[in-house]
Amino acid sequence: MLVPSIGLLVSFTLIAILANRRLPLGLAMLAGSIVLGLTLGLGPARTFIVIGNALVSPIARGLMVVMALITLLNRILQRSDLLRDMLGALTGLLRDDRLSLAAIPSLVGLLPAPGAAVIAAPLVDAMGDSLSLTPARRAAINIIFRHAWFLIFPFAPSLILAAQLADMSVYRLAGLQLPLAVTFLAAGYLRYLYGPRTLPVQGPDRSARVRMLGTFLFRGSPLLLGLILPVGFRMPISSSLAIAVLLAIFLGWRHPRFRVSRLLRDGVDWWLVLAMGAVIAFRDVLAETAVVTVLVDGLVDGGLPVMAMAAGLPFLISFVSASQNASIAITYPLLLPLVAPEAGPAVAVLVFTSSFFAYLISPLHLCQVLTVEYFKVRLSALYREYLVPLAALALSLAILTWLRLA
Repeated sequence: MLVPSIGLLVSFTLIAILANRRLPLGLAMLAGSIVLGLTLGLGPARTFIVIGNALVSPIARGLMVVMALITLLNRILQRSDLLRDMLGALTGLLRDDRLSLAAIPSLVGLLPAPGAAVIAAPLVDAMGDSLSLTPARRAAINIIFRHAWFLIFPFAPSLILAAQLADMSVYRLAGLQLPLAVTFLAAGYLRYLYGPRTLPVQGPDRSARVRMLGTFLFRGSPLLLGLILPVGFRMPISSSLAIAVLLAIFLGWRHPRFRVSRLLRDGVDWWLVLAMGAVIAFRDVLAETAVVTVLVDGLVDGGLPVMAMAAGLPFLISFVSASQNASIAITYPLLLPLVAPEAGPAVAVLVFTSSFFAYLISPLHLCQVLTVEYFKVRLSALYREYLVPLAALALSLAILTWLRLA
């Protein structure tokens, strides 16, 4: 088990260093994939074949299309001032920039697309000016309030997968994790946003609020449509985003700064598109080397206590792969049969939350990397901002696990 561990550590460290030095994520992950394949014995030819096949695979193509559409939609909404108008209406409706800062990434969090946090980043950045927040704090707000809902959102893919493997309804699992989500959100609000109100207590009158609601729904309709179609109508993400892009073009084409030809040419962030394919390449090299399976088997054979594995294994797999779904798929079938039926729900929550925790902080987590790149902050500064809400989440998880197993 030592050789796979060393190879994985070298590859992962290289990616973290390159990403922290602000090399584009796609290039950093491709470099890490090459190192991983070479250090674990795939050889140059097989390593490059696996990477090449991954980059042109259906899942990579699909993710790259989604990222291209997300970045294009984001650019159109900014250039046409649709985002500005939507933000202004939301601020007037909520009457408090703090609530708006929490609501914006939460709204985008309903979009189950990798890297979708980049949509909320410009909005959070603009709202952060009014509260004089540091870039690192804005980045933390963008990540925490987007992902906290994954613990309880019934349409979150990871929650659906976990509920199926744990043989319980998704609503029951969400209910068991509701105290964790509330604690996490409350800690995030107290850490980042608690303070004096930034707008007068007396808000607009009823007619003004109706106009603001209309503006919010109309000017924000491309973004709202992109969120509603996949969640409410199960439309593929790529199709819903394509419709949202067309609607944004229709609403914004008369803006003086809006040029369709220029946006179609320069509106896509190709580095971010490459990052999506590179993530799949890294995961395929991981699967080809079977390094995760070797590490898991070694820990099980070594007699590690079940509760320690329930906390540690999903954390390790999520942190390494930046995939909560992969962690859940491996650890739920492995660990749940090892515990008594009455302890199953508590262990299911422990495994899910541990994988969520590690997924959130993984240097390979796309939302986090894209947010770091947008706000131009170092990962170490973002980790310092995470301390309070993540500590609250860990403490509440420990207490709930102890109470449910006592």
